[in-house]
Amino acid sequence: DFAWYLQPFPFYTQFIIVPLFSILSSLANLQPWRNSDMVVMVVISCASYAANKAANHFIFNRSDVVSAIGAFVVGVLGNVYSRKFSGTAFTSMVTGVLFLVPVSYVYIGWRM
Repeated sequence: DFAWYLQPFPFYTQFIIVPLFSILSSLANLQPWRNSDMVVMVVISCASYAANKAANHFIFNRSDVVSAIGAFVVGVLGNVYSRKFSGTAFTSMVTGVLFLVPVSYVYIGWRM
């Protein structure tokens, strides 16, 4: 019964919005555009969003457990990347962590 601009986005728009936000967030953190770490950062952040969304769907009223599951996914993927491809885990995990704590992105963006 609401106007079109008050309707929630359909589910399939998350497949476009989440990677786009991840790319823009990585660029805001001064990640070079033509670097292989950009792809890793987007994959890790999309995986953390998916884990957080899935855990939130099945676990009710326990935001601490849901955030711990998302953080666990970010940590495991960052560790696997750093061990297998000899990259740095911290820089590849920054965008995924910012997906879990959206307030931190605002504070980091204001300090730049």
